[in-house]
Amino acid sequence: MSKFGFSGRAALARALIGTLGGYVLAISFMAAGSGVLLASGLMRRADAVVGTGMLAFVVWTVALLVAFGAATTGRAAAWVLGAALGFALLGWASLSLAGVA
Repeated sequence: MSKFGFSGRAALARALIGTLGGYVLAISFMAAGSGVLLASGLMRRADAVVGTGMLAFVVWTVALLVAFGAATTGRAAAWVLGAALGFALLGWASLSLAGVA
């Protein structure tokens, strides 16, 4: 077996990190992006949500790539869930400034 192979558990863990963690990351990105666009007055609420919703699919795909490209499973989880936490905090702060939350 090569040194770059995954065990079954590691592959399952990375798949779960990529799909479920990527979903959380995409939703957090969507909240942050639409909150920033709404708070800055660049877009109306519906346009901001639809625009960031389309970009959220790209973010989800990147999360899947990060989950399988990271050196360890823990590092993959840290990258995906850490980014999700950062976007969630940015979304909360921007929506609070806009007076929506």
